[in-house]
This record gives sequence, structure tokens and C-alpha cells, in this order.
Amino acid sequence: MSRQEEPGRVRSAKPVVLLWRALLLRCPRCGRGKLLERWFATPAPCPRCGLDFNPDGDAAVGWIIVNLGVTEILFFVAALGGILLTWPDVPWTGLTVFAVTLNAVVPLVLVPFSRTVWAAVWLLLHRMDGPPLPTR
Repeated sequence: MSRQEEPGRVRSAKPVVLLWRALLLRCPRCGRGKLLERWFATPAPCPRCGLDFNPDGDAAVGWIIVNLGVTEILFFVAALGGILLTWPDVPWTGLTVFAVTLNAVVPLVLVPFSRTVWAAVWLLLHRMDGPPLPTR
């Protein structure tokens, strides 16, 4: 069995590949799909490569930050766009209802994506903990 085929050993992927896999709700490390059993549940460790989606017990903070960040960026773009497109007669009531709805619904939709994206970010951050690069 080659080193790449050993369980728990997967060849390192580029950052764009890791993030793309995460956005497709696949394991960011190996690309295996169907990780989620329920929308709001933490995925079980990947059966193919063993990636743990809650490695230190505090991963919830990371995916919540990703979720909140994306939600607030969308809110800012939508609010600014709504104001600029309707200026000077801005429909403040409609814009407020839209903003509240956006801030209530988007985080719920993003939960599984936030979890897998955070796992990809975690993998990228922990690459720095690997062996030092050879020097010439």
C-alpha cells in the first residue's frame, strides 16, 4: 500500500481546492462527500481521511465567526445597494424588514457551509505546524 493510500494519510491540496471542497459540503482534506447527517449537526469525522470537524472542542467559535462574517458582509452589501439604488426616497421600512429577514435566514442556511469552510481554514492554518521546509 502506498503512502497516499494509507488510511488517515491524504496528499496535501492547494488552498483553493480545500475551500472549493468545503463550499461543496465535502471533506476539505480528501474531497469525500455526504458528511452531513443533519443540517445543524456537527459532521462526524470523515470516514475516509479521519478529519475531525471539532478537533479541539472549540471549533464552534470558528464556524460561527465564518457564519457571522459572511452574513454581515451580505447585509452590508444589500443595505448599501438598497440605499444607493433608491436614494433620495429610501423605503426605510421595507429596507429594515429585508435586513432583519436577511440576518435571520442567512445564518441558518450557512450552518453546514460554515462548518466545512472552517475545517478548511483550520487545515490551512495548521499547515504551519508541519515540519520546517528544507533550506539550501
